[in-house]
Amino acid sequence: MKKVLLVTFLILVVLDFLFADTITLYKGGYAYYSGEKAFLLKRGENKLIISYPSSVFMDSVALIPENKKVKVVNFSHKKETNSLFHFFERNIGKKISFLTYESKAKEEAVILENFPSYLILKNADKGVFIEKKDNIKRIFLKNNIFSSMANSVWTLKSSVKGKVNFDLIYKFSGLYWGAKYDLFLNRNEIGAEFKSYIILDNRTNHAFKDVFFKLLSGEVFSGSYGGIRNNDMLAMSKSVGRSTNSIESGNLSEYHIYKLPKEFSMAPYEKKIMPFFDTKRIKLKKMLVYPLFTNDAVMVMYNIKNKKSNNLGVAFPAGKISVYKKDKDGAFVFVGGTHIGNITEKKELLFSTGIAYDIKGKTKHLYRKKINETKKEKVYEKKVKITITNDGKKGNFIYVLVNREQNSKLVKILGDAKIFKKTDDTILIRVYVKKYSQKEFLLLFEERYQK
Repeated sequence: MKKVLLVTFLILVVLDFLFADTITLYKGGYAYYSGEKAFLLKRGENKLIISYPSSVFMDSVALIPENKKVKVVNFSHKKETNSLFHFFERNIGKKISFLTYESKAKEEAVILENFPSYLILKNADKGVFIEKKDNIKRIFLKNNIFSSMANSVWTLKSSVKGKVNFDLIYKFSGLYWGAKYDLFLNRNEIGAEFKSYIILDNRTNHAFKDVFFKLLSGEVFSGSYGGIRNNDMLAMSKSVGRSTNSIESGNLSEYHIYKLPKEFSMAPYEKKIMPFFDTKRIKLKKMLVYPLFTNDAVMVMYNIKNKKSNNLGVAFPAGKISVYKKDKDGAFVFVGGTHIGNITEKKELLFSTGIAYDIKGKTKHLYRKKINETKKEKVYEKKVKITITNDGKKGNFIYVLVNREQNSKLVKILGDAKIFKKTDDTILIRVYVKKYSQKEFLLLFEERYQK
């Protein structure tokens, strides 16, 4: 919604973050505000004073007129701070409401004394007591009493009279976002219900009212001057439309951007969790993976094909994934979780949830010897023995993970094991181990080194 504001020679114009505009969140707890404003200007010089949230990066602020006949002559910034210490000082003798890291419920107390690192408080339950300031998780305020404000004064020169549209952009900190994924396995662990959520975390004492939120996934460098060109920021804010009832995703340059379905508000220190996409019934493959040259640890891993044929085929932002399975009583039990990185469309999702209890792996070096030498290189042969022990009640396929190295090449497998899959970086070797049994096989490597 555009706001039309009459500007005289010097007028206070409050264009704060509470308008129904767009905020784009990045990894690392910072965000960009982008909004379109309209002013009624007079010919000649016009001055504006614009206010921002306290955590604004003042060197990122940009006010861009859409009419080329309006020029920005100069601008100056000023940040006024009301610290938390001064807030307590002003409220000595008054009652405040707060929440500590130990308490489960809000407390109320009267401030008796204010010191740099602690408060002396009094209430009916505890009498007079000391509370360290770093133990106070949240203070409940009605009007953001101790929030800082930042202002800038803009001098404009206009050769036109009337309404002029402007784009206002600035960067500020304190808004975080992430993703959460829940996987509910079926009985035989070849399928699951896949649920996903977006998490917004407002760690500031600012309220955001009727805002469109967008989330950018990818590592964006943020320099002292905002890190992103203003024109890029405008493209980013307009790259995804607003007419939708579900989270939209799309590409922006080399990044991925998600647009939440509607405008909404966030209170200070509020955390919101909302569905990312509808629950999906998917197929998956459970794998027991033993990394070569490690002892004992056999990893429990899951492989999910991120394709439309598997009811997926979407880009997943980085986040935490948790896996659940029903026990014999029918209750879902958490069986592991991990953090996954950004997953592009059509890329397989492979992650580990823990270490197998009944299955162990062992690598033993048998020998390494030189088998050839020329003027240019030396060639060595290396043989290792792999032992997989299965103490469980059922047989399992075990996948031995071999990392490909520049000077080393797997040339032969001796025993009852076969190559299952090759990539540019790894080789997976599959072997079946019966219950209560042990399986051994040998790997022969050739190593070449330039002189």
